[in-house]
Amino acid sequence: MLEHYFIRPDTVDRIRGSWLGDAIEKYVTWLSEHSYKARCVHHRVPLLMAFGAFAKRRGADRIEHLACHLDAFIRSQLRHRTRPCPIKGCPPSVHPRYPRADRAVPASRPVR
Repeated sequence: MLEHYFIRPDTVDRIRGSWLGDAIEKYVTWLSEHSYKARCVHHRVPLLMAFGAFAKRRGADRIEHLACHLDAFIRSQLRHRTRPCPIKGCPPSVHPRYPRADRAVPASRPVR
C-alpha cells in the first residue's frame, strides 16, 4: 500500500525499515480503506516517522510504550513550530498572526 502513495523506493524502504514500519503500513492501509486523500497520508506518515524516532531515542522499543512519549513529542513539535514575530521588537505574544504555543489564539472579529 505504501507504493501507492510514495513513488520513490527509498522512501518506502525507509518507512518499512523503521521500527514502526509495520504499524505505519497498517495505518496507511486503514486510511486508504476509509477513503482518506493522499495528502493526508503524505502529512501523517512523516509525522509518525518523527514520533517513532523521538520515542526510540527516549527508550521506547514496543508500540505499547509509545503512549508515555506522546506529550513530550507534542511539546517538542510545538517548540519547533512556533515562529518569532517578524516585526522588529515585537514580543511573540503581541502579534496575533504568530501566537506562542503557550498562549491562546485571539478570536477573530465576527463578519457582519
